[in-house]
Parts: sequence; structure tokens; C-alpha cells
Amino acid sequence: MTDEMLAPLISLGVAGIGGFLMGYGIRKIIKWLMIGAGIIVFILVMLQGAGWIDVNLNKMTADTTTFVNNSDLYPQLTAFTSNFSMFVLAGLTIGGVIGFVKAG
Repeated sequence: MTDEMLAPLISLGVAGIGGFLMGYGIRKIIKWLMIGAGIIVFILVMLQGAGWIDVNLNKMTADTTTFVNNSDLYPQLTAFTSNFSMFVLAGLTIGGVIGFVKAG
């Protein structure tokens, strides 16, 4: 193999391993954040059921939806990915998907 063929393969492999680790980590972080959010909502609903607090669940849902819809991550993602080659992005993507799916 020549060096011109080897360099993209090394980039693809290293980025794939990095993407796998990022996907695995992101899935674990999301899992714990969702567990924490579920516990908080459960506690709020239980306290409301006991009559200790008054929670407006419709307002909480509307505010959460507004926050998610107004988050503007596309420009940051575009600026981040514009500095990488096609092989690095392919490796990160493939490895990230495999890491996210296999992290179960």
C-alpha cells in the first residue's frame, strides 16, 4: 500500500474509534439525564398529588417545547465539521452510530 492510500484509511480508523467512544459516552450521558429528569417530574407530580405544591404541567410542557425548538445548534455543528476531511467525518459518523447503538 502506498502512503496516499494509507493516510485516509488511518484517518477513517482513528476517527471511527473516536466516534465510537463519543457515541457510547453520549448515550450514557443522555440515559442519566433522562433518568434524572424523570425522577424530578415524578417527585413534582407526587408532591402535587399530595397537595403540597401546585404544578402547571401544561406550562412546563410548553416551556420545554419552546426551549427545544429554539435551540440553534446547526451553525455550531457546521462550523465544527467544516474543519475535517471526508474520511474523518465518515469515521466519526459511523463510529458514533455504532457506539450509540451498542452502548445499551
